[in-house]
Amino acid sequence: MIQVLFVHQNFPGQFGPIVEALREAGGFRLAAIGRRLHVPQGISYYPYTLKPVVASGSSVVDSLTQRVAAAESVAEQGRQLKQDGFKPDVIVVHAGWGEGLFLRNLFPQARIVCYCEYYYGRIGSDLTFDPEFLLASDDVLHRLRGANALSLATMDDADICVAPTAWQKSTFPAEFGSKIAVLHEGIDIDALGAGKARPMRFAQTGIEIAPGSPVVTYVARSLEPYRGFHTFMRSLPMLLAQETNVQVLIIGKERGGYGPSPPDGRTWRQVFSEELGGRLDPARTHFLGWVSREVYANCLRLSRVHAYLTYPFVLSWSLLEAMAAGCAIVASDTAPVREVLQDRQTARLVDFFQPADWAGQIRELLHATAQRQQLGMAARHAVIEQGLTRKACAARWLELIRSLAGRT
Repeated sequence: MIQVLFVHQNFPGQFGPIVEALREAGGFRLAAIGRRLHVPQGISYYPYTLKPVVASGSSVVDSLTQRVAAAESVAEQGRQLKQDGFKPDVIVVHAGWGEGLFLRNLFPQARIVCYCEYYYGRIGSDLTFDPEFLLASDDVLHRLRGANALSLATMDDADICVAPTAWQKSTFPAEFGSKIAVLHEGIDIDALGAGKARPMRFAQTGIEIAPGSPVVTYVARSLEPYRGFHTFMRSLPMLLAQETNVQVLIIGKERGGYGPSPPDGRTWRQVFSEELGGRLDPARTHFLGWVSREVYANCLRLSRVHAYLTYPFVLSWSLLEAMAAGCAIVASDTAPVREVLQDRQTARLVDFFQPADWAGQIRELLHATAQRQQLGMAARHAVIEQGLTRKACAARWLELIRSLAGRT
């Protein structure tokens, strides 16, 4: 029985598909440490509470202190694991948040896999990409450099590191390149490709969107500039004016995100809605918030054109899922996207900063039935061809963990 420990503050997070694959394969005893209270069944779970940090007057010091506090909390749970008789053969830990800082001290015999999601660069990265939203102060950069330092410490302790995409691997220092393998968690292509679109009805307005209607979709974890929400919003008045029957479905939380919030306490939706005045038709622009998996999948099935935008940053699962669902995609011409999509072959790629071009490209595809079908089929095939399906990635993760445990 191979014993595997997962460490992730938002467990299962990206590790969900890996946990599922190990459980289905059998022969594994699983445990996890994280901050969430509810996790999948069949796994020994040790939740930790982050100890409060006494404010020092420096956001940089407080950020580092909080990450070290997370490492200490994880270490406490690790000691409890040992007392309970769990001795991991393999540990899979996310490099962020400092959680893995002391794992090698606790489990010197374990083989450690470090999941490397992103390394913050000073230039040519998300931090300097958008001239409209540059760093508010040097403190932001200082905090992220501190976060990078703890990530590197965890990577140094690891036996192997894993990045989900080649571009995300490229953000890490070249000295670690030979230690980082490219291995995604995988997308459930069968679930997303199965089933027919169902009508969507909005009780408050009585509006019903039937399958086959001209629908444009936009999905992000949070509605924020990092995911091009400002550019997409600014494209909508032009699109809605020219396409009088189009319906727009927007999925995402209004608070939180990877980047900073507006300084005045508003949400980014409020900021850009106020900027646009009355030029968004509320009867055709639907903000759905954070929806269930079932509603999300149905939105992708209803979609005639799907819009995806991102800074040079972590590639969203939602893009790969839209590809797997066979959506016709208009996406930002940014480096993470170019790794998985090719302009005019699997999607339309558009300058991130040009709302008029976004409106124009979406309009063209709304009326180009044959091209939509060709792009959607090609995008779905690209997920398979690039080895990004759940089945393909699960096989590689199983092979990796078994080999580290010496069971191959």
